[in-house]
Amino acid sequence: MNIAIIAAAGQGTRMGGGRAKQFREISGTPIIIHTLRRFEQCTTIGEVLVVVPAGEQAELLAAAAKYGLRKLARVVAGGATRTESIRRGLQTVRAATAGVIAVHD
Repeated sequence: MNIAIIAAAGQGTRMGGGRAKQFREISGTPIIIHTLRRFEQCTTIGEVLVVVPAGEQAELLAAAAKYGLRKLARVVAGGATRTESIRRGLQTVRAATAGVIAVHD
């Protein structure tokens, strides 16, 4: 099965505003949900894993449930850097079932 890892653990400090940019809304929907919807439509991706800031996992899971997203398999707390966040995502992938692992940033 092909898996997508979405790196969404940044704080978006360049944008300002104090809220992580992935949870800001465009047309009333969080940005991360717009991204996850595209992966829902992608027939070559069977499962999606999202890396978010530590403490934000429940917010993403609630949003995914609200919008009926089915491919979201795991939500992982990110690290201090993008590299560490991707590493944490990769560590949760089951190698025996993974085909291609795509990283989306």
